[in-house]
Amino acid sequence: MDTGRQRVSVVTVCAFVMTPVANATTAAEIRYNKKHAQTRNTVERAFGLLKMRFRCLHKTGGCLQSPPQGCAKIISACTVLHNICIINAIPAPSPTDEFDDDNSHHPAETVGGDDHSARKGAQIRSNLIDRRFSN
Repeated sequence: MDTGRQRVSVVTVCAFVMTPVANATTAAEIRYNKKHAQTRNTVERAFGLLKMRFRCLHKTGGCLQSPPQGCAKIISACTVLHNICIINAIPAPSPTDEFDDDNSHHPAETVGGDDHSARKGAQIRSNLIDRRFSN
């Protein structure tokens, strides 16, 4: 769904993916959504840096045609190499016009009606909000 400048992707709530609360009404839910957005921004900036330095991770540089376990090893190797670059003060490549990595999408919550995983995920998120974001 296009909302002007931001893309909204639909992410189903499940036990291992924390999503923002759609139509947050309580102060705790609003605080949770704010922290979720800040955390997501930090993670996306880290992904962006890795994609700039290692083009194999970006869609314009090809794609990882490996099974998930192999992709996880490649991504882990890239993060280790990136940290070595940081330690040795090797600057990250500067972004170019042809490298447009738009990570401005934000997931909208959907909860599958009878999906046990979605209900479990929503309950886990609710417990987290109660424990960490309520006064």
